[in-house]
Amino acid sequence: LRVGFVDNVIKLDYNSLYPSIILTWGITDETDLMNAMLKMLEYVLTTREKYKGDKKKAGKIVDMYEDEFIAKGIELLAEQIIEYNQQKMQYNFADKKQNQQKVLGNSFFGSYGSNNGSVFPWKSQKCAEQTTCTGRQCLRLMISHFHKLGYIPIVGDTDGFNFKLPDTYRYTDENPYISNGMSRVTEAGKKYTGFQADVAEFNDKFMRDFHYGPNCVNKMGLGIDEIVAATINFSRKNYADYFPEEEFPKDIKMVGNTIKSKKMPDYIAKFLEKGIRLLERKKGQEFLDEYYAYVEKIYNYNIPIKMIASKGKIKKSLKDYVIDCNTLTKAGRPKSRQAWMELALKENLDVHMGETIYYINTGKSKSQADVKKVTHYYATDGMFNEKKDMKVTLEKEYKANNIDGKLAPKEVKLSFNEWVKRHHSDI
Repeated sequence: LRVGFVDNVIKLDYNSLYPSIILTWGITDETDLMNAMLKMLEYVLTTREKYKGDKKKAGKIVDMYEDEFIAKGIELLAEQIIEYNQQKMQYNFADKKQNQQKVLGNSFFGSYGSNNGSVFPWKSQKCAEQTTCTGRQCLRLMISHFHKLGYIPIVGDTDGFNFKLPDTYRYTDENPYISNGMSRVTEAGKKYTGFQADVAEFNDKFMRDFHYGPNCVNKMGLGIDEIVAATINFSRKNYADYFPEEEFPKDIKMVGNTIKSKKMPDYIAKFLEKGIRLLERKKGQEFLDEYYAYVEKIYNYNIPIKMIASKGKIKKSLKDYVIDCNTLTKAGRPKSRQAWMELALKENLDVHMGETIYYINTGKSKSQADVKKVTHYYATDGMFNEKKDMKVTLEKEYKANNIDGKLAPKEVKLSFNEWVKRHHSDI
């Protein structure tokens, strides 16, 4: 991982890496005599490729209308409006269909590695390990090959890697790379230049349409996912990409909970929204000026209280929340509480699904979290009202009335905290 600012970035990834590996190397368990798993997976990937092609075709027509007419304020003719709407519907339809196949194909690998036969009866730890090992080798091959060509590795993911583009390329308009069409993603006789030539050469050289066995179907191929003018890597899987050709807010794509979260206070989100754009545009001095000006606003209490507040969304009714809190997890522990829901109950608020509650933690130290778990139970002892910790005594009494994990007959199943509230209200 290379942390910080990097410009001229290319994102390379393998197409459906794990499912493609399973099909290309014919990874199947010896108990699958009919190769049913491979045939099913081949259908899933082939179907997804079809819908991806439909999506790309419709997307080009939609982009043409939006860039050449709508963005310039040119009114569309009646037949053009019909075609635009039809292609937009086709784009959305194909996108949803290919996404369904994507989820199904990717979940196949997870099913292979499942330890529980009831989840996937045809599980195979051996097949899962072979798939993972082959995937790592494919990534190492890609990194090694492109690093030798001057590409600088920045950050990797499951099926791809991000590189800083080199300053010069071997293949130019005067000296293009002419593909021999040996891979399934290149076209024989086609001329490639720049980074596209390097990717095409890699595919022709290493992703050749070669069958490793009679039941294998080559599905491997390296693709260009994205070209980014600049990116800032904050931490693993937390980055911001810059697209100067796009209008605000699409000029910046932020990924990761560190810099983008629905629960993030608004004053932090507002600063990041402006600050990241200044850094991406290489305006370091302006970023520092904005930073110190914002710190001064915070110090002088010039930030509206709503922007500082934490946020929580209502996703269930208060009645359902109370019932859910009284149920135990599989480990026998009570489910975690939510600060905004507890406040709604305490203040008897009339809340509805989808609403957002803003709240402020008035604690004076980091240890005073939004929701604090009760860890001690005290009772007064003696004439001087001295506090005595009753936790050990209460736990013994609770366990005595809770035989083999099930409370005694006619007793309602309660968590330890709820049991103390009901039977020892004075604690």
